Amino acid sequence: MPHIALIDHRDSVVAQQIHAILIRAYDQEVSLIADGHALPPARSVADIQSCNEYFLGAFVKGDLVGAVSVGPDDEPGQISVESLVVRADHQRQSIGRKLMQEALRLGNNAAFSVVASEANTPALALYQSLGFTEYRRGTLGAESTPMVKLRRSAGTHPK
Repeated sequence: MPHIALIDHRDSVVAQQIHAILIRAYDQEVSLIADGHALPPARSVADIQSCNEYFLGAFVKGDLVGAVSVGPDDEPGQISVESLVVRADHQRQSIGRKLMQEALRLGNNAAFSVVASEANTPALALYQSLGFTEYRRGTLGAESTPMVKLRRSAGTHPK
């Protein structure tokens, strides 16, 4: 079972660990998009260090194996899940779910939103199982990658 804790993304070592997981997750998501669409480049270590988000990390035997970051959404009154990443060798072990459940718990039942590629069916299924519902579709980047925005209403209790 992973240990979930707040992590300091401004620390260079931690930011590099997050970035390593993020890059692999980005490559994995790009491979899900088989229709020729691309995603904007993954964030750099400097982007991670300078962002105004909160990060939770999932640790197994002291190793960072996943992270979720949350911050203010563009729409007032809700918190945005900016990223959720789990190392490939630790996927399908409920680590992403545990990270999300802790973020939702710490959000004290606030409204949350998240954006995912419409081709990322594993991510969409996870968010929907946690009470998120689709409320907007659009495209992202020069390639016009189809995206879905989901929302979890305030007061929804984590599953």
